[in-house]
Amino acid sequence: MTAVLQSIHKFEFRFHHILQWFGDHHPYISFAAAFIVLPVAMVGMVFLGTTAIVLPIAWIFGYM
Repeated sequence: MTAVLQSIHKFEFRFHHILQWFGDHHPYISFAAAFIVLPVAMVGMVFLGTTAIVLPIAWIFGYM
C-alpha cells in the first residue's frame, strides 16, 4: 500500500513540475488553456455524465 501511495505522490510531483515548466515557457497557451479550454471541457464532462444517467432512465420509462 505504501508503494502505491508513493508512486501516486511521485506522479503528482512530476505532473506539477511539467505543468509549471509549460506555464513558464508558454504563458499565452497556458492562459488560454486555464480560462477557455478547461471550463469548456468541464461543461462537456458534466453534459456527458448527465446524459449517461438520464438517457437510460428515459428509455426505461418510455420517453424515447
